[in-house]
Amino acid sequence: MKRKRVATRKNNWKVVITFRGEVKRAYAMSELMLRVRFSECVKRYWGEDANLNLDQATTLDYKNWYGKTYTLKHESIDYHIIHVADVVRKAAAILGEMGGKAGKGKKKVRGDSEYYRELQRKGVVARES
Repeated sequence: MKRKRVATRKNNWKVVITFRGEVKRAYAMSELMLRVRFSECVKRYWGEDANLNLDQATTLDYKNWYGKTYTLKHESIDYHIIHVADVVRKAAAILGEMGGKAGKGKKKVRGDSEYYRELQRKGVVARES
């Protein structure tokens, strides 16, 4: 019987790559690995060589960056980098608003289907933002 490997670290970085009208995503544990994953993704899906240059990226906010890079054939690639760790914490905070032991009333009652639908909606909102 095979033992399952337990993940020790999570992919805290995400890059969304837009090239030739297609959108692809790559994930990594660190900024350095994100550069490698970016190049691998571009090579795998489009057969082009390109490097991720974070020095030229524009900061949108504390966890989002946007930039443009070029392939060796001088084609433009757009990318959007997201530090996912903060997004996960925010989603957990939103989902935790309804739970807890303190207080009473409708918001603290768990178990009915409406409660879980509301949790799912809040999770979707957190992931989209």
